[in-house]
Amino acid sequence: MRVTNRQILNLVTRNVSVSSNKLLKAQERLSTLKVINRPSDDPIGMRGILDYRKRIDSINQYMRNITSAKTRVEVTESNLEKLHELLNTAKDIAKGSLGEDEFGRDTAAEQVGNLRDQILDIANARLSGSYIFAGNATDTTPFTKDATTEVVTYNGDDGEQQTILGEGMTLRINAHGDEVFTGATVADGEDIFDALKDLKDELSLPESDIGDIQDLISRINKGISQVESVLSQQSAAYKRLDQTEDYWNYLKFKFESVLSKTEDADAAQVTVELKAQETAYEMALAAASDVLKRNLMEFLR
Repeated sequence: MRVTNRQILNLVTRNVSVSSNKLLKAQERLSTLKVINRPSDDPIGMRGILDYRKRIDSINQYMRNITSAKTRVEVTESNLEKLHELLNTAKDIAKGSLGEDEFGRDTAAEQVGNLRDQILDIANARLSGSYIFAGNATDTTPFTKDATTEVVTYNGDDGEQQTILGEGMTLRINAHGDEVFTGATVADGEDIFDALKDLKDELSLPESDIGDIQDLISRINKGISQVESVLSQQSAAYKRLDQTEDYWNYLKFKFESVLSKTEDADAAQVTVELKAQETAYEMALAAASDVLKRNLMEFLR
């Protein structure tokens, strides 16, 4: 079979084109340090890369949720701990008043009133502009006090705020006013504001009844237990957040490792490959140049 000059020329041109494409891909791999830069490089490998990236993106979102939730739980715990401290102070004042005279009980009544106002501030605490004890009504001031009667009213709801920890995994992270302060949703609950108001009123009487004060101390103890129960729930929620965060950190590391093995290129190996492709391209150009010269000489003859 006779090979024509045209066939030789086409073959050489094709070799130059192939070498050029390989050189360009080697240059791209070195500049990106990625083995796979587009689906055509490795369709199956690219499918795996996209799947790993999707999984990592999901994990990143779950971890952002956890970070935000941990902040919420930390702020809630901090306020509950302060509330617990103030209630114990009120209980100590009530106990101390049992042996006080009228003047001493008037001072005690004023102290209890101040503590009640501090607790009201805690009940209306906010995080990033949202009320933390208002349930789902985060834009509504949860507790208001009537200026005349001093009665404190809850304006929030008993909504539970959930954070997404993973596919099909949620966790409640809030504590609403009815379970912390009013006891309305708690078995044998106690309204902390009512108990403190009653204590203040009792201490303000010319002749306070010791038995009534002791009963009010018992009511405050119920309020303290109520707060401790919610604190326990918040502590458990924080532990769950911590454990889930550790799990996602571990899984993210695993996915990133597999992703790196799939798509990342070894710099030294790619450099060697680039040099080899440069050499191959130069040889293809030299061969093409020689063929073109011989064809031109034959044409001139």
